[in-house]
Amino acid sequence: MKRIKSIRTKMHIFVMFTVITVSLGMAIVPYLRSIGNIDGHFKETASNTAQSLASQVNGDYLFELRNALESNEYFKLREEAEKSGNDTLIQQYLAENGLWEQFKHTQDLINDYMQKVDQIRYLNINSVNDSDAFSDLYIVDLPESPLNQLGCSKEREAKLRGLDLSNKTEPVVYKGTQGWMCSAFAPVYKSSGEFVCVVNCGISMDFAMMDRRNTLINLFLWMLFFTAVVQIIAVIFINKIVVTPLKSMAKEIEKFKPAEQVSYEKAGVMNLPIKSNDEVGVIYNSIRSMQTNIIDYLNDISILQDDKSKAEQDIIEKEKQIGQLHEENSRDVLTGAGSKSAYIRMIDELTKEITDGIAKFAVIMVDMNNLKRINDEYGHKTGDQYINGCFQIICKVFRNSSIFRIGGDEFVIISKNSDYENRFMLVEKLKEEYTKSYDNTDNVPWLRFSAAIGMAEYASDDNTYELIFKRADKAMYEDKLQFKKIHGSYR
Repeated sequence: MKRIKSIRTKMHIFVMFTVITVSLGMAIVPYLRSIGNIDGHFKETASNTAQSLASQVNGDYLFELRNALESNEYFKLREEAEKSGNDTLIQQYLAENGLWEQFKHTQDLINDYMQKVDQIRYLNINSVNDSDAFSDLYIVDLPESPLNQLGCSKEREAKLRGLDLSNKTEPVVYKGTQGWMCSAFAPVYKSSGEFVCVVNCGISMDFAMMDRRNTLINLFLWMLFFTAVVQIIAVIFINKIVVTPLKSMAKEIEKFKPAEQVSYEKAGVMNLPIKSNDEVGVIYNSIRSMQTNIIDYLNDISILQDDKSKAEQDIIEKEKQIGQLHEENSRDVLTGAGSKSAYIRMIDELTKEITDGIAKFAVIMVDMNNLKRINDEYGHKTGDQYINGCFQIICKVFRNSSIFRIGGDEFVIISKNSDYENRFMLVEKLKEEYTKSYDNTDNVPWLRFSAAIGMAEYASDDNTYELIFKRADKAMYEDKLQFKKIHGSYR
C-alpha cells in the first residue's frame, strides 16, 4: 500500500523552504551590496591615487629616465652596485645624466601619497612592454627602496596579465603574493602624447576581506536564528489554523456511520468547534451539511414508506366507508373519491345540520393546475395519472375528511371533527406538499402535482351551504391567480 504523506509534513517542508529562501535573500542581497560598495570604495581610492600621481609627474623626464635605466651601461652598473651593495654608484650615474634631482622629487611625491593614505601597500612607476608581459621594469619606487632595484624586472601578478595598461583600465581586486590587493594603473604620457609608463597603486584589502568573512559568518548565524524563530512561529500557526482542524475532521469522518432511524449523534455526524470563516471552515461546514443531508434523506425515506402504508390503508378504509354508505354510483371510478351524487347527498346532510343549528364544518376547494396542458401535450392517460396523484396528496393530508370529485379538475373536501380542529394547519400542509411536488423539476411534468386551494368555514349567519361554498371557491380562485402570476398560464 502506498504510504500517504500527511499534510502537516508537506506544509512544514514548504514553510521551511520558504523561510530559508527568504532568509538567504535577506542576507545575501545586502551582503553582495556591501561587497560592491566596499570594492567600489577601494577601487575608487586606488584609481584616484594613481591618476592623481600620474598627473603630477613629468612624462618627458620619465621617458629619459626609462631610456637610461634600459641602457647596457646602467645594466652593468646595477649588477656591480647589487654585488657590492653600494647604491652611490647609481646615484652618481643619475646625477651625471642630470636625472637625480627630478628622481628625488618624484620619490617625494610618492612618499607624500603613502603618508596620506594608510592603506596603500605600494605606489610606484613601472615601464610596461606589452599587455601580455610577465614582468615590469621598475622606474621609480619609495625612497627606502634600494636604488639597485631601479631598472629591475619584477614578475607581474597573474591577475594583472593581459591588461592593456597604455590606456585607462578598471582597478582589479585579486589575491596575490602580498595578500588581497586592489591595484589601479594610470598611464603617463610625454608632452608629445607618446605613452611612457604607468603609475601602479596597490591598496591592501586584507582587513576588508577579513571583515567580509566575519560579516558572512554573522549573516549566516543570524539567518539560522531567524529561520529557527520564524519556523517555530509558522509551525505553531499552521498547526493551529490548518493541521489540527484537518486532522480532527479526518478522524471524525471515519466515525460517520449513516443508517435509517438514527440521530445525528448516533450516526457520527461531525460536531467540532470550528468557527473560522476561511477555507477550513467552508470544508468543515460542507462535510457536516452533507452528512446531515444523508441522515435526513434516510429518515425521510423511512417516513415516506410509513406514510405510504398509512395512506394506502386510509384509502382502503375510505373505500370501505364509501362502499358501505353508497352501494351504487357513490365513488369516482378514476380516483376512488366521492362521486358527484355522493357530494349532493353530503350537501343535503350539511344543509340539515345548518337548519338544526348543529353545523360545524369547513369546505376546502381544490382545483388542479395545468391539467389541460398535461392532457394536451402528453395525453389523457398521463392526465389520469396527474389527477390520481393530486388526489393521493389530498388523502395523505386530510385523512379524516370526506373528499369528493365534483368536476374534471376539481375536488371538494368536507372537513369535520379532528380535521376541522386542525383545518388551518392541514390547509397549509396541503399547499406545502403541492409546492414541494411542483418544484421537483427532476420529475416528469405529469408527476409534478399542483393545485389551487381555497377554504371557507361555516359561520352562524350562513343559512345555506351555497354561501360557504362560494367563499371557498373565491379563495381558491385567488390562489389560482397567484399561481398563474408566478408561473404563467397555459396558452
